[in-house]
Amino acid sequence: MSLFPTVTVTGDNVVFHRKNHPDDPPLIQIAKFTASGNIVGLLFRHLSSVDLVGLEIKVPPKDQNGEKHHHDNGKTSYFVVDNINADGTKLSTIPRDSWKDPLEFEIKTLRITGAGSTTPLSFNAVLTNAKPPGEIKSKGKFGPWNKDEPGNTPVSGDYTFRDADLSVFKGIAGTLSSDGKYKGTLGRIEASGHTDVPNFMVTLAGNPVHLTTDYQAIIDGTSGDTDLQPVTGKFGHSVVVAKGSIAATKGIKGKTVSLDAVVTQGRLEDMLLLAVHSKTPPLSGAIAFHSKIVIPPGDIDVIHKLKLDGAFSVAEAQFSELNVQEKVDKLSHRAKGETNDEEAPTVASDFKGSFRLDNAILNLRDLSFNMPGIGIALNGSYGLPDQSLHFRGTATLAAKLSQTTTGFKSLLLKAVDPFFKKKGSKEGSVIPITISGTQSDPKFGLDVFHHDDK
Repeated sequence: MSLFPTVTVTGDNVVFHRKNHPDDPPLIQIAKFTASGNIVGLLFRHLSSVDLVGLEIKVPPKDQNGEKHHHDNGKTSYFVVDNINADGTKLSTIPRDSWKDPLEFEIKTLRITGAGSTTPLSFNAVLTNAKPPGEIKSKGKFGPWNKDEPGNTPVSGDYTFRDADLSVFKGIAGTLSSDGKYKGTLGRIEASGHTDVPNFMVTLAGNPVHLTTDYQAIIDGTSGDTDLQPVTGKFGHSVVVAKGSIAATKGIKGKTVSLDAVVTQGRLEDMLLLAVHSKTPPLSGAIAFHSKIVIPPGDIDVIHKLKLDGAFSVAEAQFSELNVQEKVDKLSHRAKGETNDEEAPTVASDFKGSFRLDNAILNLRDLSFNMPGIGIALNGSYGLPDQSLHFRGTATLAAKLSQTTTGFKSLLLKAVDPFFKKKGSKEGSVIPITISGTQSDPKFGLDVFHHDDK
C-alpha cells in the first residue's frame, strides 16, 4: 500500500469463499489487483479505479430444499468503485446436477462503472463465443450481489453478435448476426432477440437461403439449458414456428435440440431448396406440416443426426420442369379415359403423408398423390445423401386401363382389364407400381408380384 501522491493498494492470489460452504469451489479468485483513489475518497469508502487480473467467478447453484441461511442482522457495508477493468475474466455457473457441464463465459474485455455493494453496477463487455466462433458485445446492469444465493443476483442488458461462422456445425453453413436483450437472474435469464443469416444452407443441397428468426427463451444460467418459447423462422415465402428446448441429457456429452415445429402457410419450393441438390426445386405448391425435430450432439454431419417425425400436406403442386408437368397433365387426362393429348389441360396435384427421418433416410408412410383422374398411394423411403428412391404402392385410375390409350394397344389391354379392376366399381383400374432410381432419374415400374396387396 502507498498513500502518496494517491492511495494505491496492490495484492495477489486473493480468494473468496462462500460463507457456510467450506467444501464448495472458491466463489471468487483474483490473481492480481490494483486499487487507486485519494485519501478523502477512501475515508468515505470510495475508490476511483480497480484493475483485476485473472478474475475467476464460480456461481454455485441454489441450495436444495430451499434452505435458508441466517446471517447477522448488520447492514451490508457500503462501498463504491467508479471504474473496474477486468479483462480476461472467466465466469462459470455451476449446475445443481453434477452430470451437467457448467456454463462458462470467456470475457475478453470487461469495463464496470458505479460498482457498489448495495446498488447495481453497469458493465460493458466483449465475450468470446466458442461455437459458432465470434465476439459478443454486451452492456447492461448487474447486481446488487445476493450473498445468500449468488444465483439470484439480478442481471439485465442487451447484446450484439456478428459474423458467426455456422460451418463449424457439420452439415450447415452461413454467417450469422444477432441482436437481443435479456433480464432476470444468473440462475434464470429471460432473453429475446433476432437473428439474420443471409446465406444459410444445408451443405448437402448447397442452396443458400435468407433465414431470419425471432425468438423468446428462458435460459438456465447454471447449465445453459434453454427453453424456446417460441422461435419464429422465416425464409423465402415460408414461416416456421417452433417450441422446445436445448438441454443436456444424462450420460450424453453436449446438448440435444428438441423442437415441435409447425408450418401453416409455407411453400414447398422453399423446403426443397434446403433438401434437394438442384438450383430449381422440382415442385412448387402450398405446404403445411408439423414435425418433432431432434438434433442430438455429436461432431457429425447434421443430416446424419437430424431426426424428424411428423406429417405434411401439399396443395396445388406443380412440377417446375415443363416436360415433367406435361407428362403429368397427359397422365391425368388419360386416366380419365380421354386420349386426345392435345386437349390435356394443366393440372395441379395434392400430396399428403407422414414422414420420419433418421440417419439421413426419409421414410414416407401413407403418401398420397392426387390429381384429376388418378390417385397414387405409396410407402417407401428416400435417401438424402444419394437421393435414392424406393417406393411401392398403387395408382388408381378413373378409367379402365384399356381406356387410357387407343387403337391396337387398347384392344390388347382389354384382356387384362379384369386383373386391374377397381373393387366395387365397373369403371376404373388399380395398378400396383414401384418407383426406384434417383430424384433426378426416377424409374417407374409395374409391381406385378404385389398385385394382391392392392
